[in-house]
Amino acid sequence: MPHWIVWFVIRFTLVSCVSYEPFHGFYSDNARVINTDCEVTCQSNMHLHHNTRNITRRNSIVSSLTYEQQVALAGIYDARFLEDSIVWGLHDCTPCPRPTFLNGTNLPTEAYTLDSECGLTCNAANHYYRRSQADTCAFCDEALCGVGFYLTGNCSESDCRPCQAQYADTVFTSHGTLDSDEACVEQCAPGYFMDYFSNGSEISQRCIRHSIVTCDTGFFKQAGTHLVDALCLPCTKTCPVAHMMINTCSEDADAVCQPCSQISNHSLQLNQEWNSQCEPTCTQDYVLDTETGLCDYCPSFKCANGFATPSTRQNCTHCEKCDNIVLHARYVDGCLWSCLDGYQSKFIPTLNITICEYLPSSEVQVPSTTRRNPLLTCSETQFLNDDYICEECTGRGIITPISSQLGVRWRWLYNCKWECLPSYYYFAESDELYYCYTWSEFKAFVQIESGDIPKIQNTQTLFQTTNTPTQKQKVLPLFEWILCATIVSTTLLVVMIRA
Repeated sequence: MPHWIVWFVIRFTLVSCVSYEPFHGFYSDNARVINTDCEVTCQSNMHLHHNTRNITRRNSIVSSLTYEQQVALAGIYDARFLEDSIVWGLHDCTPCPRPTFLNGTNLPTEAYTLDSECGLTCNAANHYYRRSQADTCAFCDEALCGVGFYLTGNCSESDCRPCQAQYADTVFTSHGTLDSDEACVEQCAPGYFMDYFSNGSEISQRCIRHSIVTCDTGFFKQAGTHLVDALCLPCTKTCPVAHMMINTCSEDADAVCQPCSQISNHSLQLNQEWNSQCEPTCTQDYVLDTETGLCDYCPSFKCANGFATPSTRQNCTHCEKCDNIVLHARYVDGCLWSCLDGYQSKFIPTLNITICEYLPSSEVQVPSTTRRNPLLTCSETQFLNDDYICEECTGRGIITPISSQLGVRWRWLYNCKWECLPSYYYFAESDELYYCYTWSEFKAFVQIESGDIPKIQNTQTLFQTTNTPTQKQKVLPLFEWILCATIVSTTLLVVMIRA
């Protein structure tokens, strides 16, 4: 510890106190009285004791002279000028008596502090308090008492006293503080909650019973606590991102959402995130390559018309062929199709499908490449020849079903094409005999009921009924054999009956 550079006075001469600094203390100020030591501050647990001592002090000026000069001055000045004996006032630091418990054992050093006069101060930060007139400290551990009790007296276990409740229908949840019977923490008993109400100009508290509630669908009952009443809360319907619902909402509990990281056996890799089933999936604009197991960057790839991206892709460019198109339609965007010119979409409820239905020529705009005269429109039974004149289709040798069923079972299409009307099915008996049958007629004719011919599985083929002069549909030879057999059998039966 550095010494204070202070001074005392001998016959009005200033001298340093450094050489007289006491043990267990340090100089804290200059001397306040002549022939007295400088002010001293003692260390902790040391007592400042005042004492005196006889000392001889030589004049510091004489000490700087040569021997000859000192001898010469001795014959001139009083000897006291050269050195003098004085009574010197000292300050000593002596240990204070160590304080003890009431039973005489020493207090631990963390229990107290002593001032310069050995005055005792108990250390409350370490739970030591002065509990009697005796010059000692007692260890007062408030946790010595159980819940609902507080410590007092001499701080022994027998000095625990019960706390006083502030409200009715409460329970204590902690012990009290030293010497305070109102310091125990209390709360409303089970089945009760704290209610705040106006009591004149003040807000008061009381414990009242929980309400009995019945919740509607989509809500669950939140049990009451010591702070709030029972109430109905809306059920959680969806979980946050990267969470999965492990328990659904019930009458008495909300749904439980758990983080995917705690459910899944997998861990997220680069460019991956959790889906709703807590499975790792590639982030937006990335597609999993099933061969490499990595998420490839795939921001703008699009399959060609007639192809679509499958629900489970193998890589960025994986496409599958569409199979949902109907007759007289074309793909326009992926698997999205639209009807060709001259047709419109129509939904058939009985078959639960949508078809492309022919529009009469009067409602269809003829393409400019076919009809160059914008003022001329042919009827549905006509076609526009090279001279831009409407001619009847019958003049082109078009073979159709019987004319009496026109508009009943079949109809003309644009440019002398024809088709069976919806709910009728095309059948060619020969190259020159065409029919439009109902389904019952069709089955009876080809003997589907007898199992001779497999049933038609693809309903789309039922609508491929259009016939043209250059392309006529034929039935398999088996059909013709069955037809001939039927005619022959019928003829023989009629002959036998007549005979």
